[in-house]
Amino acid sequence: MSYTAKNQGTAESLEDDPSILTWEQILEQERMRIRERRRQAGIALGQPEKDAVGLAFSGGGIRSATFNLGLLQAMNRYSFLKHVDYLSTVSGGGYIGSSLTWFMSCLKQDFPFGASRRDNRETPGAIVSWLRQHASYLTPGEGVDLWALAAAIIRGTLVNLLVIIPIFFTITVLLVWLPVPVVIPGYPWNGFTLLLGAGLASLALLGVTSIFYALFSNVRSLQRFRVRSRSNFWMGRMLFFGIGFAVLGTIPLLHGYLESHFKDLIEEFYTSFSLAGALSLMGGWIGRDSENETQGYRKVLLNVGLALIIYGLLLWMYHDADAVVNKGDVVREELLWAGVALSLFIGVLANINYVSIHRYYRDRLMQTFMPPVGFTDFREPNTCLLKDIPQTKAPYQIINTMMMTWNSSTPALRIRGGDNFIFTPLFCGAPSTGYVPSAQYLGGTMDLSTAFSISGAAIDPNTGVTRSRPLSFMMTLLNLRIGYWVRNPKRPANRIKGWSRPYWFVYSLREMLGLKMAENQMHVYLTDGGHFENLGLYELVRRRCRYIVLSDAAEDRAWKFDDLGNALEKIRVDFGVAIDIDTQMLQPQGLNQFSPQPGVLGNICYADGSRGTLLYIKASVFSGLPEDVYAYRRANPKFPNQSTVDQFFDEPQFEAYRELGFQVGKRIFEDKKLRKIFAS
Repeated sequence: MSYTAKNQGTAESLEDDPSILTWEQILEQERMRIRERRRQAGIALGQPEKDAVGLAFSGGGIRSATFNLGLLQAMNRYSFLKHVDYLSTVSGGGYIGSSLTWFMSCLKQDFPFGASRRDNRETPGAIVSWLRQHASYLTPGEGVDLWALAAAIIRGTLVNLLVIIPIFFTITVLLVWLPVPVVIPGYPWNGFTLLLGAGLASLALLGVTSIFYALFSNVRSLQRFRVRSRSNFWMGRMLFFGIGFAVLGTIPLLHGYLESHFKDLIEEFYTSFSLAGALSLMGGWIGRDSENETQGYRKVLLNVGLALIIYGLLLWMYHDADAVVNKGDVVREELLWAGVALSLFIGVLANINYVSIHRYYRDRLMQTFMPPVGFTDFREPNTCLLKDIPQTKAPYQIINTMMMTWNSSTPALRIRGGDNFIFTPLFCGAPSTGYVPSAQYLGGTMDLSTAFSISGAAIDPNTGVTRSRPLSFMMTLLNLRIGYWVRNPKRPANRIKGWSRPYWFVYSLREMLGLKMAENQMHVYLTDGGHFENLGLYELVRRRCRYIVLSDAAEDRAWKFDDLGNALEKIRVDFGVAIDIDTQMLQPQGLNQFSPQPGVLGNICYADGSRGTLLYIKASVFSGLPEDVYAYRRANPKFPNQSTVDQFFDEPQFEAYRELGFQVGKRIFEDKKLRKIFAS
């Protein structure tokens, strides 16, 4: 059966496009890679369609990368890594997973991180030392410090404001200038008046429609499901536009009242709106649980605060627009035209993907996890293209991101808000867009460092945690985003060399307003894969791996296993696969809160009746660890679940997590019976 968008719940088939690969073609090409990998690793070729071994590294930023570095060292020491066929990574797990791919596949080195004490004096020791010294990867030193990070954030914010603010200000000026053929003394009649009228009319129409809906509710023709559905849809739009236009229409009313009664204090009043919004925002943010979305009254305060800030900004724009149109303020008018010219100049020439924080973030990750030989010339890692990654004995990497689909016409995609979009050396795409060869996608220009940086783009508007319209508006306005716009794989233009970049005006507004985030658009928006599934398990189950090792190093202080639950639910719904696993032995117990064991086995039952084994590893503290790990935990009680916000590891923190990962791997993979199960 071909893998099409149709059998994923969309109406449009992808089979008619010759560049779109069927799922059978994808699997066959991957299995050829796996056979070559096994040949180079010196193990039996076997039957990859029946005995594939997958390894998954979860999200969790630098914490996950460091823990899984230690785990990789143990896996290699006990000769288990050579049996791994697939490496599926998400977010922080992709940092170290891509580092492994870089050294073993691109540079064709042996295992680069070492596994014994003598490695400290050889090449592996130099690489691990580099990672340790650059674990504070956003500010690694050598001139790239907190000032450089702050400058990158300010640069992105400033440039985005220079592009967006003139647009909104120009629209405001046009609305103020728009003549309305009705004049009432003391009342500002302009385009905003029309908005107010349209809003009130929409609300009035909603009321009238509701009455007629009730009066004629017994009419048989109006009881049809389609009629009821369309009625609910349009009544919802009446409410949305009615409230939105009515609120915007109050701006000149409030401005006129304040100017006539408090002319000397009008600027103070406008500032107070934004100040009140900031205070409300602080009230909603302070004391929130970092593991969960803000809820209850804090969520109300957050949304009210952001709405007040936005309303205050609009008041300021109206104040300045009124000065230009009605009071002949030459200075403001000249600034307006200069701003429009600069906005157009930047918006047309600049690349929205490169001016956001993403580029800084991507460069810092590349510098840390993909250093070249000699650690000086970064031209080679900067141009390490996915399509050029050869197959060696290293695992075949799958980099998971989420493609936003909040506006999809497909219910499943709309409810989830995203689809799993992957980057691999052979192909790129998602179930809803189809997959194309990496050599053809974007003209073959997607590189490894950009791919795994997109997978770790945790800070973004319109994601599950930040999907508040005022918050998304402000984050986009301030350019606080690490996501990435790419061409849709199923659009024909991808077959030409190169790709058209997303234009700033259109796509920034799409992010800001949450519009056209769907799988059928010319460009799609990619963000952190953890927003879809944070463990990397999804793609390994899709490939029906017989053995899967899953390393979960995500933040989970309450030990709720939310990421595992989310993955199991999606896997059951999408693939009909049941996974039976008991996490009780991973739960911390006793006064010292030690876990009885760091890993548990589970059973995989695929839809066709075939079976598999899942080894679920959790970053946990248990008896028998080195004393320096315990000492670090005594000083930092939240270890090993310190906040993912902390992306600035020092040497003790790095070593605590790396050594914990190594000891977890040692405890698990020194078991010969377990190794025999997975290597059979």
